[in-house]
Amino acid sequence: LFQRLVTQISGAPSTHRQTTFEQRDAQRLAIAQLSDHPLYFDRHSRSVSSFVASLRKTRAKFAVVDYLQLIRGSGTRASRAQEVSDNSRALKCAAMDMQIPILALSQVDRSSVKGGGEIGIHSGKESGDIENDADVLLWVKAGELSRDQPTTVQLHVGKQREGPAGFSIPMVFLPTSQTFQEVSE
Repeated sequence: LFQRLVTQISGAPSTHRQTTFEQRDAQRLAIAQLSDHPLYFDRHSRSVSSFVASLRKTRAKFAVVDYLQLIRGSGTRASRAQEVSDNSRALKCAAMDMQIPILALSQVDRSSVKGGGEIGIHSGKESGDIENDADVLLWVKAGELSRDQPTTVQLHVGKQREGPAGFSIPMVFLPTSQTFQEVSE
C-alpha cells in the first residue's frame, strides 16, 4: 500500500523496469511528503470495535475501511445482511463520535447490474442500509478498465447530504499510477 501511495503521488510507474532520474526524484519527494503525514495501516482489526480502538489510539484524523464486507460482527445476528447493516451503522456512529471522516469501500451487489442494469444508491452488497448511513455515495461508471491504456470513466455522485447529487464527473483512469484524474472540459 505504501508503494502504491508513492506511485500515485509521484506519478512514476511502479514497474520493476529502470526508472529515470526524474522519476526517482519524484519518488523521493513523494516519500518525504508521506513521512510528513504519518500513515497507519491496521491489518489486524476484524471488527468495528477493534478498528475504532485503533483509530482512537493513533488519534486518526481520517480513516479508510477497505472494505466493509470484510468486517465481521459479533456473530449474534440472524443474517449477513443484518451484520453488514450493523457494521455500517457502527462506522457512522464512530465517525460522528470522533468527528472524523471514515471512507468505507463496499462491494456492489452484482444482481443490480445484471442484464444491463446500472449501479444505484441501493446497490451496496448485502445491505441497503449502507445508503441510509452514508453521507456521500460515489461510484465509478466504466466499461472494462485497461491495464495498459488510460480509460475514460465517470465518477457518479449518487448521494450527498450537504449538496447536489445525481450527476457524473468525467474522469480518466491512469493504470500506470492507479489514479483517477478529472477531465477538464
